[in-house]
Amino acid sequence: MTPLRQKGDTGEEAAVCLLEQKGWKIAARNWRCKYGELDIVAWDTDDTLVFVEVKTRSSERFGGPEAALNFRKRTRVIRSAAAYMEATGYEWKIRFDVVAVIHKNGEIKQVRHLEDAFFY
Repeated sequence: MTPLRQKGDTGEEAAVCLLEQKGWKIAARNWRCKYGELDIVAWDTDDTLVFVEVKTRSSERFGGPEAALNFRKRTRVIRSAAAYMEATGYEWKIRFDVVAVIHKNGEIKQVRHLEDAFFY
């Protein structure tokens, strides 16, 4: 496994821990389709299906991790979410969140959860 992939996996694990601490139920991790991959699909405590994009960086020198979620990436996430809903038959309340993780020198320095990070 490459160091970059390892850092990403560590960030996703930190995101899952944070969401579970909030009482969320994880429905899927790394769900793939022809449009891309959904990092985390989870049910929040209000029974909203949330598609969570996890961004992990070693610093905020060039903006926070969430700054890496450009228009192209958001479009891929939205299309992947539509494919997930089609595959599962779900058609109700959804939301798109971002979990930004700062991971430096082998440890998690910060985890931020941004709800309603973007719209579809």
